[in-house]
Amino acid sequence: MHAAHGLAAGHAIADYLGGKREDPSAWFVNSYPTLRVKRLLRFLFDRFQSDVLFNLFLHTRAIRTAASIIYFHHKGVFDPQTQQTDWVSRTRDSRLPR
Repeated sequence: MHAAHGLAAGHAIADYLGGKREDPSAWFVNSYPTLRVKRLLRFLFDRFQSDVLFNLFLHTRAIRTAASIIYFHHKGVFDPQTQQTDWVSRTRDSRLPR
């Protein structure tokens, strides 16, 4: 329910409880939005949407390069050489007498 329709429902109930109008359950339901265009668009999207062009686009060199830069870059955190060096330095430091 949209906020504007909820506000109208609240006023209809308040008017009914105040004795200004009849029971809103009889007439207020007819004022609900039908959203025909939204339902049509959702139906068309569910039935006829295809990812073929997007999947083909993903196989281009530019997108694959961009994805490899974004998702598979090295910050040094998971770099095997860095991990090995850190582990060796920690091991050596722990063996040294203090």
